[in-house]
Amino acid sequence: EAALLSMRDEVAAKGARFFVVVLSTGMQVHPDPAARQKYADWIGSQDLLYPDRRLADFCRREGIPILLLAPAFQKYASEHRVFLHGFGDTQGGGHWNETGHRLAGKMMAEWLCGQLN
Repeated sequence: EAALLSMRDEVAAKGARFFVVVLSTGMQVHPDPAARQKYADWIGSQDLLYPDRRLADFCRREGIPILLLAPAFQKYASEHRVFLHGFGDTQGGGHWNETGHRLAGKMMAEWLCGQLN
């Protein structure tokens, strides 16, 4: 949290605006809710999106604009039954795939344009 405040203040001191975008992990946005729950149980978590929400609460308290991608990614993946992370045999894990990149780009562009208006 201190690092984010320091970055925000340094950016503001240079006359620019500071924004935060929180990316997703493969299991947060797995298209199968049962797979997400099984993973959450395995790691002992009640909520795979808890870190994102905690960061969002902090940023809102401190006046830092923030975009969380994982909640919308999770909804999209479940509705469309698609993986947004991984390729071939690694679907569901690792880096965003083409669909994940497309969705992230669209969401970030729309959000950032809204922030700048």
